[in-house]
Amino acid sequence: MAVDGEPAHAEFKQHGYLFLADEKNWPLIKKNYNIQKNLGVSVSLISPDEIKKLIPHINTDDISGAPLAPGMVISTPKAHYRGT
Repeated sequence: MAVDGEPAHAEFKQHGYLFLADEKNWPLIKKNYNIQKNLGVSVSLISPDEIKKLIPHINTDDISGAPLAPGMVISTPKAHYRGT
């Protein structure tokens, strides 16, 4: 794909994700995790202790856990719209 002869850039960035969950949203996080696993996504649920190992300065007192998907890709819709 190109715009005025210039290759379009989709801003493909492989950052992954870590969504912190508290007691209130933990059931939804686990539900979404199960859906993703069934679809073949490389994601894991990690404990507050494991989060603390990744981010030592974080306070995990109110955190129930988190889904971690280090290989996920983020691509911005705005970049697709602009073709840049």
